[in-house]
Amino acid sequence: LSKLMQRYPQQIEIRHVVQPLRGWISDGKRARLKDVKEAQRYRQGQLQRDLSIYYEWTDQEWVFWLQQVFWNLYREAPPAEQRLKELESIF
Repeated sequence: LSKLMQRYPQQIEIRHVVQPLRGWISDGKRARLKDVKEAQRYRQGQLQRDLSIYYEWTDQEWVFWLQQVFWNLYREAPPAEQRLKELESIF
């Protein structure tokens, strides 16, 4: 993505935030989130293998709320360049 960001700086903006949500929102009408359960994080015998659970909403109020959560996280997240500089200072 770095090369694309350099080539098209006005079209691509990446920000970084640690958050548990993984999924997508389509046309403001449907939201789908993915939750991965890793067998190694459970006691032996509780979960036989890794498991992916998908949650899907079509209720407009919930989809709108999830959109607002995303945009709030996005607005408060630092730009990718700042995050890369922070990571480089560590290594």
